[in-house]
Amino acid sequence: MHQTAGRRRLPIIHGLIYRANLLQVLVIFIIGWVILCVVVEYQIYELKEWDGVIMVEEDEHLVHKRKQFPCHVLGTCELQDYVRDGRLSQPGQIGASRTSWRIPLLWKDDGTTFYSQGCYRQVHIWAEGYRHVGNYSCPGLPCGIRSVQDTSFKTMQDSDAVLLFHRTEWDWDEMYSHRPENQKWIFYSHESPLNTRTGAIPPLDRYSNTYDYIMTYRKDLSQLYGTYGVYDTSAPSAVALEGKNWASGKTNKVVWLASNCFNTDSLHWMRYDFVSVLSDHIPVNIYGKCGDTSVCTLIPNSDLCAETLRKHKFYLALENSPCRHYISEKLWNNAYLNDLIPVVFGPPRIDYEAVAPPNSFIHVGDFASIKDLALYLHKLDENDELYNQYFEWKKQGFVVATKEDWLLQPRQMCQIVDRLLVDEEARAKGTHVPMQSPDWKTWWRGSCEEVSLSIDAG
Repeated sequence: MHQTAGRRRLPIIHGLIYRANLLQVLVIFIIGWVILCVVVEYQIYELKEWDGVIMVEEDEHLVHKRKQFPCHVLGTCELQDYVRDGRLSQPGQIGASRTSWRIPLLWKDDGTTFYSQGCYRQVHIWAEGYRHVGNYSCPGLPCGIRSVQDTSFKTMQDSDAVLLFHRTEWDWDEMYSHRPENQKWIFYSHESPLNTRTGAIPPLDRYSNTYDYIMTYRKDLSQLYGTYGVYDTSAPSAVALEGKNWASGKTNKVVWLASNCFNTDSLHWMRYDFVSVLSDHIPVNIYGKCGDTSVCTLIPNSDLCAETLRKHKFYLALENSPCRHYISEKLWNNAYLNDLIPVVFGPPRIDYEAVAPPNSFIHVGDFASIKDLALYLHKLDENDELYNQYFEWKKQGFVVATKEDWLLQPRQMCQIVDRLLVDEEARAKGTHVPMQSPDWKTWWRGSCEEVSLSIDAG
């Protein structure tokens, strides 16, 4: 009897084990699927963030007229061509003599194109780890771009131009010894002078014969477009939003998103102390590594992060370096594209006025103390009419924000090809005039100042 009963119970036990194993497999499958979805979503974001070309603010009137492009930020999309009020933007050149410097390049990307005539200008980015290589057409130009990226002297000697990426190391004597005649060298930095590698500046005795072009956010001497954003007045961004209350739905006052809190190697003033004193006079919500890490940390441009920022009225766009013309994504991406009034500090007011929409920001330097600044923010917070005056600029134009990797994509690097062709034509005619090199010590490193904010006084 016992043996028979045991034999009968055996299939039941096996069935239970089978069901348990099946449940385990199912749980593992579900967990794996969730992880895969998260990874894929993050990778898609990464591709959008770094391979995506441009972000343009949206408004309620224009959304339905836009072409369907993937969006990853509430109110912003990454576009290569964009439609404003039903009109498709046209590609154009920038940074050369053909058109204005201030309008961003919007090359239409139709994939790699091989010219049958083999007309290319090879542009060598002196860096490792970038993936934009190959032959690309340059719409509107007779020659395309052959984009190459490495730190090989063989590649360098075969190139028409070399962009010296400021984060990459090189030896100046070796570079000079391998430089072919008439090859153009490009000084490139998207960072402030204080955070640009010192070795990117040529030796004193080579100031005048090293770089042929400059590609930075500085408009005064840069021949090539390298800024973080522009205010475009070719079309309004809020044509149908007359009477809109920009304070509506914003339940919080001041917000600051930051990851660099106390790192003095790349932070050149007591920024966190400033925010701390300001928070004694007006509520400040801090997100990122310097505060609440639940949002805006892993993916700073996620929908959740944008929604969080948009619940505030003011954004602290405080640069890490007080250097002339250095105005980063903090103004363009974090403030303007999220419809917040930026409270800015970095370069002097005149530099912001040169690039930002009119009457669109509050400069810390305009106030005698941090307390006075807080009192003014309280005043705007309590008066919607005054607050809305900071958004009048939307009736005349819109903001375009760019990313560093967008600038280094082959399609956007066509501006270098354009410049090369212009110079080649000028040399053939005997009218070429080389770039007048700046005094690098004064123009670049010397453009930064000591911060004299009275933080202790409040």
